Amino acid sequence: MPAIQKTAARLTSDPSKVISRSIPPNRMTAAFNEMKDICPDAIRLYATCVSNNHTSGHLEKDSCTSEFAAVKDCFRNTRGRA
Repeated sequence: MPAIQKTAARLTSDPSKVISRSIPPNRMTAAFNEMKDICPDAIRLYATCVSNNHTSGHLEKDSCTSEFAAVKDCFRNTRGRA
């Protein structure tokens, strides 16, 4: 999957002179993109847990602790490889 490219626009007092530039992804974006490739299952399980708890009205702190721990471990392992 290609890296996300953001575009920033800065408005001036003259609306016809909008200045835009491409913003390269930062380290966190690059790490997350790598993480999506390395452990999509952990991310999917965490997102599903959060979504299910939110839908049922039971989303609270620590609702998805084990799923979050798996995502956090994946993130740490991904960053450690760089």
